[in-house]
Amino acid sequence: MEFTHKELYDLINRPGPLWLVGADLEEANLIGASLKRANLYNANLSGTDLRWATLEGATLNAANLNEADLREALLGAAKLIEAHLRGANLRRADLGGANLLRADLNHADLNYANLTGADLKEANLSEANMGEANLGMLAYTSEPDFKGAKYTKNTIWPAGFDPEKAGAILVTSDE
Repeated sequence: MEFTHKELYDLINRPGPLWLVGADLEEANLIGASLKRANLYNANLSGTDLRWATLEGATLNAANLNEADLREALLGAAKLIEAHLRGANLRRADLGGANLLRADLNHADLNYANLTGADLKEANLSEANMGEANLGMLAYTSEPDFKGAKYTKNTIWPAGFDPEKAGAILVTSDE
């Protein structure tokens, strides 16, 4: 399902939660869009510009967000189960309470991101940049994959969590 610019504008400016299951929004410009509680299950959002977008409570399960720009996006309590976020820019994004079960965040930029209370069970955060990120109070029963993930001395981890034991690498900056 593809949309013209006019159709997309009309959709995101309608009242109430949007139903965009399986929609192809690849490389769309959705800067500052209000997608609160939208259903974007299995949608293609790869390369989409979602800077400053509001996606609180949205369903993004199995969505393709590879290389998407989600800087400073609001994703609190969003459902991102098995979402594809490889190389996504989530710098300063709010993912507090989000469900990222089995999500692929390989090479994602999570610098300064808020992941307080997020569920990262079986998530792949290998090679992710997590400088200054807040991962306090994470929910997990099986540890996420942090192999090669980079963090700084100011990254906040859950009490008792040893990032080096989990394979993360301490760096001196968020570069």
